[in-house]
Amino acid sequence: MTWLVMALMAPLLWSLSNILDKLAVIHHANHWTTFIFLLSIGNLLYSALIFLLFTPSDTTSALLNLLSGLCIFGMYFLYAMPLKSVDISTAIALHQLTPLLVLVVSILLLGYSPTGIELLGIALVFVGVYFAVAIGKGRPGSISLSAVLLLIGSAVFGAVATLLYDHLLLSHSLPSVLMFNYAGYGLGGTLMLLVPKWRHSIAKDVSEMPPKGWAVYALSNLFDAGGYALFIGALSAGGNVAVVSVLVSLHPVYVLALSHWLAIVDPKILSENFSSSDAYKRMSAIVVIVAGVIMMTKI
Repeated sequence: MTWLVMALMAPLLWSLSNILDKLAVIHHANHWTTFIFLLSIGNLLYSALIFLLFTPSDTTSALLNLLSGLCIFGMYFLYAMPLKSVDISTAIALHQLTPLLVLVVSILLLGYSPTGIELLGIALVFVGVYFAVAIGKGRPGSISLSAVLLLIGSAVFGAVATLLYDHLLLSHSLPSVLMFNYAGYGLGGTLMLLVPKWRHSIAKDVSEMPPKGWAVYALSNLFDAGGYALFIGALSAGGNVAVVSVLVSLHPVYVLALSHWLAIVDPKILSENFSSSDAYKRMSAIVVIVAGVIMMTKI
């Protein structure tokens, strides 16, 4: 049952990374481009370490594997843009559209015919996401339509990456998939330097970064990369993609609990703009989303 432990630990590491993401964009970045650059560039180091430690020999489909990493970069690129003004618990709830989008792609491109239970699951996910977004509307931290669209786009990239993982793991080893995936993710950050405006803002923020800021980015990067290693590892270790998807859908529950606890302990560090009543409503919305994911994956 190694895959089960991995599938449960992956969203926990991602949740810790998400909390640090919010701290980074609030306290240690003048522009969101610095955040996504520093979050992605460290993955080149992880890719190099995997090469040195395991030297994967199954390098066929390398371009497709790099594309999966670029999709992860695209996911975080769109996630980073509205993050400073949106509650992290709301942003992550929207990311639960990813398993829904995986099913939609299977229907549209692979000719899959959904069952009545799966269609009900799709409806529940939409309802849960709607209520998660609508909570606190009009107050600081509530989410705008533009932010919703950006986060939906982010979830689309996540869905494509998931489909690519599932395909690549059928014929490639875990170290090979991780090595090229991390390389693709880091490549996306490197390409940002080609845009002069972004290059200048990144250089300015990096030159002024205090040690505490570097520590926040390093830990966020480590937790994020560790979460993906566990997620892909769970699939590689024999975990059914449907079951793993359900377990990973606990991600917003972890984020909500951690962000709410931190906001209570020290609002100066992280201020999530929702009352106790809103917290219960958001948790209810997340439960509806998880129920929908369970129905979609026919557990």
